[in-house]
Amino acid sequence: MWNKKELIGCCVAQLKKLGLCVYRIKGFFGGKKGKLPFLNDRIVCNSINKEDFMKKKFLFIGVPIVAILAIILFILGRSPEPSDLAKEFEEKIKQEDAKGLLKLVKVDNGTKWEEREAESIIKYLKDDESDYKDQIMLLNAQASYYESDGKANNLISQQYPGESISNIGPFYITKEKGIFGGEKYVLKARGYKLEVHAAKGANVTFNGETIDMQGKDSKELGVFGPGVYTIKGSKKYDYTTVDDKTEVTLFDPEKFEKTASLNFSGDTVSVNSDIPNTKVLVDGKESGESISENTEFGPVKDGIKLQGVAEFPWGEGKSEAVTVQSDTTEEYNLTPNPIVNDDMREKLKSQINDFAKDRNEAKVKKDANKLKNVSDNLKKSYIDVIKNYDKENYYEGKALGTRIDFSKVTYENGSGGKQLIHIPVEFHLKSREVYEFMDSELEENFDEEIVTLQYDEEKKSWIIEGEKDDYESSNNDYMASKDVAKTTF
Repeated sequence: MWNKKELIGCCVAQLKKLGLCVYRIKGFFGGKKGKLPFLNDRIVCNSINKEDFMKKKFLFIGVPIVAILAIILFILGRSPEPSDLAKEFEEKIKQEDAKGLLKLVKVDNGTKWEEREAESIIKYLKDDESDYKDQIMLLNAQASYYESDGKANNLISQQYPGESISNIGPFYITKEKGIFGGEKYVLKARGYKLEVHAAKGANVTFNGETIDMQGKDSKELGVFGPGVYTIKGSKKYDYTTVDDKTEVTLFDPEKFEKTASLNFSGDTVSVNSDIPNTKVLVDGKESGESISENTEFGPVKDGIKLQGVAEFPWGEGKSEAVTVQSDTTEEYNLTPNPIVNDDMREKLKSQINDFAKDRNEAKVKKDANKLKNVSDNLKKSYIDVIKNYDKENYYEGKALGTRIDFSKVTYENGSGGKQLIHIPVEFHLKSREVYEFMDSELEENFDEEIVTLQYDEEKKSWIIEGEKDDYESSNNDYMASKDVAKTTF
């Protein structure tokens, strides 16, 4: 009993003897080359030759495939109408369809524009109705231009004649070559060149990705499509770290380059010094900054201590250290104290007290030479007073003491390079002026004056350069400081 395989083999052999062509055609569901057919194979017996059969097989299979490919290419090559592109763009924005917008819009090679940026620009246009209306108006004007073969006449086409109308707009309609060499209309996203500026040494991130600034203060980040981008950075200073952040919106219709800056200004405070080029110490360390009158200093953080320092010919002077509160509008006075140490303070106090006694004695004894360590001009002013004294007109008195306010000493780099300090001094005395036709009783008096001392750099000593009335003596805080030195003779 022959099996199926043997029967088929026998039939094939007999057919070949009769001169017929016998072919095995692989079935649609299987069959293996070079082997006898199984269930899905068919045996074809015909008197035609093999070449004719293969031609018919190609026509049977190939023609439908070519037709399908032609249809696909026709669909792909078909250009949408410009007005359809404008309408579809408007729909994507209204529906907040970022994925759909991403598929609709084409970008040039090298332009970075992804779904996150599409989402950001949809939100931006939903929030900014004016920019949204301008964008839609521009797309409609471009569509009208192309669909009318350039004959459309509107405000935008008048301002941008011809195909220059496609040179504006964050999103714009233009023509490109199609698959078969023809032209088609496309909706494109504009590419914006973006550059960031930041202080050297700053750490910068762009949309969450770290940017290598390569030790420079600027870097071109690349070309990006319309969207809202976030740039963050931090800069470490000796006494604080300052963070900064900026959002960059790329949606300008005509300018396609944008520069973003991180300032790292941080919190600043207003500081002042009456002495030019006062150096600033931060927590006892040099900051490398110098200040003068009304200077904004920073960045700072709450709790740090600021102090002004200046070098005088007689030594280094410092201000009181102040503790910063960044939320205050107070101006911090960092004027260094010209009284550089306690030894200098005691010497000046002694010299001023001697002058208090000498000035009284010179008038009592009608002798200006009683004045010691004073300037020629000051001695001359006493000579002018004393020369009016005689037996009937004279001064009588006694120096009782002084009060010297070392908290309000000021420095002046005077004319001719004179190094001067001005000190409020209250002279306490018991005195009277006697005139020929008028007499008076001895009584306590207070002379409130500003005493000026000049430094002699060669002798390393001070002289009393002058004295004048102190017009601030009526203020409530006069001689109220803890730095007031009181002496009773």
